Amino acid sequence: MLYGILTALATGLSWTCIGIVLSCCAGSKLAIVPYSFLQTFLTGAAALLLIDFGKITWSDFLILMSFIFPAGCLNSFGQKTVHDAMTRGNHAPVWAIAQSALIFPFLAGILFFQNRGSPGQWIGTGLIIAGIVTPYARKIRQASGWFFGALTAFFIYGLVQILYSMPSQLYRFGDAAGARPLASIWGSSAGWLLIACHQKISLRVDRKTVLVAGMMMLVQLVSLRLFFVSIDALSAANCVNIAFPLMTGANISGFAAYSILIRREKSSPADILGFLLVILGLIFSSVRSVS
Repeated sequence: MLYGILTALATGLSWTCIGIVLSCCAGSKLAIVPYSFLQTFLTGAAALLLIDFGKITWSDFLILMSFIFPAGCLNSFGQKTVHDAMTRGNHAPVWAIAQSALIFPFLAGILFFQNRGSPGQWIGTGLIIAGIVTPYARKIRQASGWFFGALTAFFIYGLVQILYSMPSQLYRFGDAAGARPLASIWGSSAGWLLIACHQKISLRVDRKTVLVAGMMMLVQLVSLRLFFVSIDALSAANCVNIAFPLMTGANISGFAAYSILIRREKSSPADILGFLLVILGLIFSSVRSVS
């Protein structure tokens, strides 16, 4: 259980790095489509070295192509939607709303797979969700184009995370070959290629883009590995429902710190309260889950 919790928190923090790069792209420091296609392509090539192809069965292949590959493809459209919304408003609320979609698999686990959590886990999850909602409840009325983009990304990411979790939920899919990161990354690469073709965007890159793509290749590989390890560990303990709130809390907290300390976005009392609620929820969920 503790191992699953720690890997869930680490997964959320690795996703913060992805959000930071999207924020830089929205600030015109990087071109989002050529960077993302190159990064996913390089990551997919590197992931080939980590796969034990001899352990992939036909049933495994069908599961990967039915759930993980489409999820990766949709994830690219979600990231592009987040990027576009960030160009229209503050980055922190866009990221928070989009990433709060990770509650979708939590709710699906409760409604369809009879997953149950302890009272402490429920309270911790409630605190995390309250921390996500509190800073932006009033701002939504004042929002312009960014909110609709963030809401669209919210639903896209929700579907993505449900697809990611379905093999573990439905088939107890252990992925002995370690092929899920590869299927997800190649799905993402296909998604960015579709976006480039549809919007007629050039995929030419400069040296800075290559450097950032190379560094994020490592982050992406680590984050995917941590994600699936966490899902498997918590699913085996019949507590997969807490994985996504933990990831969400760590992810949004990390991005909030970046927005305050690096981007210098203004923080209201509601922003600070929301951040504290998320941290409290993380601590409460983790402590109660371990005990």
